[in-house]
Amino acid sequence: EKNCDFALKVSGDSMEPKIPDGSIVLVKECESVDEGKIGAFFYDGQVYCKRMLYKAGNSYLESINKNYAPILIHPECVFKVYGMIVGVEKDKT
Repeated sequence: EKNCDFALKVSGDSMEPKIPDGSIVLVKECESVDEGKIGAFFYDGQVYCKRMLYKAGNSYLESINKNYAPILIHPECVFKVYGMIVGVEKDKT
């Protein structure tokens, strides 16, 4: 299996179709995630699995599902990169 440090269960459809609700994502710890890559993040008390987006000097957490608006990362809020998503295990149930 891919080299990962931990796994998270995804709740919600914001990253569908690539990462379906209930999937397990495999996370490789790292300090930052390049634009367009999918990572696991802690922001303002929540854990997110999102795509990193940089636009007009701001950073956003972007969903693949277009029903969800990008989340602007406010500098005064706690933001931490857990790591990059290196694999997705679909829910077998």
